[in-house]
Amino acid sequence: MIITKRKYIAQVLILLALTQGYLGFRQWKEGQKLDEAHSVYSELEAAPQDPYQMEYTPPMTSSPVEAPSASDDSTPEYVFSYKANPASEFLKKNSDYVGHINLPGTKINYPIVKAQDNEYYLNRNFFREKDILGSIFMDYRNIGMHLDKHTIIYGHYTEQGYMFGDLDKYLDKEYLLENQIIEFSTPQGVKFYKIFSVHISPKINSYLDTTFKKITFSDFVNNLSDISLVEGLVKPDASKQLLTLGTCNYAIKDGRLFIHAIEIDPPK
Repeated sequence: MIITKRKYIAQVLILLALTQGYLGFRQWKEGQKLDEAHSVYSELEAAPQDPYQMEYTPPMTSSPVEAPSASDDSTPEYVFSYKANPASEFLKKNSDYVGHINLPGTKINYPIVKAQDNEYYLNRNFFREKDILGSIFMDYRNIGMHLDKHTIIYGHYTEQGYMFGDLDKYLDKEYLLENQIIEFSTPQGVKFYKIFSVHISPKINSYLDTTFKKITFSDFVNNLSDISLVEGLVKPDASKQLLTLGTCNYAIKDGRLFIHAIEIDPPK
């Protein structure tokens, strides 16, 4: 009887070891798969330089030309070279490209795409290839080009921090207060936003309003400020543009993590 019990215990321990080993191997394989999927973004991580912030001095044919006198009818000869918008390289790769999102201090530095619905890029990467990581994409109802009163951008959550996985960091007050700025560029230029609200909510559309027919924009922004899980953040200027980032969160059933930020002047 004693031998039987020992054998049984040994078999259970072996089974547990095999199960743990299998789960560990499976987790490793899934991690490898995510790493491979994310590798396609390696060449796309750097945001294009803002075409309106670039310094440009046209080359001259010889020495600098002095301003002509009132009696001088000659015209200075400048040699201008064509300068393409830096975003054109991304547009060549994918015409759905609408901008770039960068959250300093995180892995979030990705191109943004927009389709005719909010489903297409859930499982397709920037190159429109099938991909479990999907893409960072703008709500199809948005216009883009920094013209929207409320711009909404989505991305998958991953434990490795890929895509919008690092948004979890903003649930920590100390981290958030040191990293409140978001850089959001489009082919038309760069804008900066300051985070004023972070909250976890069920999958509902009330935080994704783009028309503001049932509530004023000012009240909408103030409501977002009031529900923030991180207290003590400065009330936003409701006359500015609003940016919302959304991803999955498993703290509640079918939960979503929302980061809300308001437009600010460029940092000096």
